[in-house]
Formats: sequence, structure tokens, C-alpha cells
Amino acid sequence: MLRINFLFLLLFSCQLIMANTNLASTASAYNSYESDGESNNAKLILIGIVYERNTTKPASGIQIKVEDRYGKNPTLSARTTKDGTFYFKLESDKQYQVYTFGYTNQVEDVKQISTIGKYTPEVFKTVMMVDKQAQQTAEFFRDPMEIKTAPAKAAKINSALTFKIQLGVFKDKLPTNSPFLKNANMPVAQEPANGFIRYMGGNYESLENAKAALEQLGQKGYTKIFIVPYYKEERLKMKPEEAIQNYGNK
Repeated sequence: MLRINFLFLLLFSCQLIMANTNLASTASAYNSYESDGESNNAKLILIGIVYERNTTKPASGIQIKVEDRYGKNPTLSARTTKDGTFYFKLESDKQYQVYTFGYTNQVEDVKQISTIGKYTPEVFKTVMMVDKQAQQTAEFFRDPMEIKTAPAKAAKINSALTFKIQLGVFKDKLPTNSPFLKNANMPVAQEPANGFIRYMGGNYESLENAKAALEQLGQKGYTKIFIVPYYKEERLKMKPEEAIQNYGNK
């Protein structure tokens, strides 16, 4: 256990050293800014770098959003460069929230930046993390919404009771050619969820088949997935085993 902890700390230390080196080189490009004489227009710059968790690999093409928490300024948005870096111009006397959206377009890291009382030029630095990108498989199907032939069915529990796999919840609709959907290699349906979109994969009449599909998705790199029971196409707020007990004989 001590050896594992030591290796983890060593890896994390290497990440910080590399991040500070990269941020320092990026910051040098902005250190020449000078105040324009107006307290609310000081030259404030946020620069950052995004790494894949538990690695020293910069994450390129990652969406970053900066939100003015209490003001009326529009949310700023950009994507990381090839070396994983990004930058934004900020304003004085603001409370900012910085969001990092991972490869699956889900929020995976959040940082807060305060410019309260900052009236002279300053560069803010931050390091953010995302999960590693799921491995791609060679087998893609034409349309992620098309119906595919289901695996061989186990003993049927109840035709009205089915099981789906929640692949993820997103703020914005994913494109039909998204690798996240294609890599699932199964029928995928969308469900509204309080202003978000749930993506549900498969529609299995047996819990055994759903568990087998869940395991295959895990091997492909999907991590935030779980089985959800449905009765007469309505989502149930209970565990699959409880759904079998309550609805299996109806």
C-alpha cells in the first residue's frame, strides 16, 4: 500500500511540475500587459492546462467554459490546444466558475477563480483534469439510433418489465456520429431529464442480458454506466432486483 501511495504521489508531482512549466511558458506571452487606468478593466488573464487523469498526457480539443457566477456577462467558451492549454481574458471584481467538459461532453472538473479587488495586471493559472478517452473499436454502425438484433434472450421475466443501460447525461445533444454513441454498438434512445438529455442503451427483457451488455461496455472504457428498470416503458426509481420482485409476475 505504501508503495502504491508513493508511486501515485510521484506521478502527481510530475504532473504538477510539467503543468507549471507549460503554464509558465504560456504566461510569459501575457505578462507584458499593463493596466489601462480603469479599475474595472485591468488586464487579467486566466491560463490553464488540461491533463488526462493519472497520466502526464495533455488533453487536446477539450471544451472549457468560464461562467460569471453573479454577473450578467455571457459564458465564455473555448477548446484546449494541441498541448492542452487554454486562456481567457477576465474582468475585475468577478467570481468565475471554470468548467471542463471531458471527451464524453460531461462536466468532469470545476474550479473557481476570483478577481475581487484585482485592479492591476495579473495572470491566473489553473490545472484541470478529465478522464482518459475511451478506446475506439473498429466496428461502427451507420446510425446510433437504428435497431440492432438483440443478443440471444434468457428466460423472459415479463414483457412489460425491461432493462436499459444509462450511458450518460448531457447538457447538449450529441451528434449522431459521436464516437461515444458509435462505440456503444447498440440501439440508443434519448430521454429528457430536467433540462438535460439522458442516453439509454439497449432494451433487454432479462436482467442477465443487461448485465452482460453492461460488462461489454465497461471493457470498452465506459465508466459511468448502470442498469435502469422500466415497466411499460416508464422508468422505475428502484434497483433492477427490486423491480423483478415488484413487477416480475405482473
